[in-house]
Amino acid sequence: CDFSQLVSMLKERPEDFVAFVGVLPPGSFNILSSLLQEKQVVLPLSPCPPSAHLIAQRAWQKWQQSFQPDDPISLTPLYVLPSSAESHLGITVSLRGEG
Repeated sequence: CDFSQLVSMLKERPEDFVAFVGVLPPGSFNILSSLLQEKQVVLPLSPCPPSAHLIAQRAWQKWQQSFQPDDPISLTPLYVLPSSAESHLGITVSLRGEG
């Protein structure tokens, strides 16, 4: 269902507390305003996907804690969803010539 349908369904639920996790869809703050009047809502959400700048900053903070360099060739991304090439074309991309 879309986000407005989800909020409508949550309004009908008996729980007084709702927590959202993930990325908010565009225009969601307006949709959530009616739910906020009826329930306690926790929003540990981002209004948009994290930027490359934020990811680089978090990586820098993590590196400062351990001071151990990573081998960029051995790093493997962990995707929640397959890439467009993988899902539509069956292509796997690798720096090692695999796939």
